[in-house]
Amino acid sequence: IDDALSPTVEITVPGEDATYELGEIVPVAYTCDDHESGVFACDGDLAVGDELDTSVVGPGTFAVTSVDYAGNAAMVSVEFPCDSVIVPE
Repeated sequence: IDDALSPTVEITVPGEDATYELGEIVPVAYTCDDHESGVFACDGDLAVGDELDTSVVGPGTFAVTSVDYAGNAAMVSVEFPCDSVIVPE
């Protein structure tokens, strides 16, 4: 297959500038596309709809890798912070 371009990956959740609360339920969302040979694989650290791990305060990373039928690959990752929630007394 004559295809020199890598597929595209778009991560919509977690958002690039988003901050999540400790224990917040955050289902991941992402897509992969390739206009030349087509998408062979589109694999994230979690499947679409699975929940991010927000059980620990601190930074987290979520990544998605896509491969097209020509063997070209692309990987995109997003860092997201998880902050603790302080409840006033």
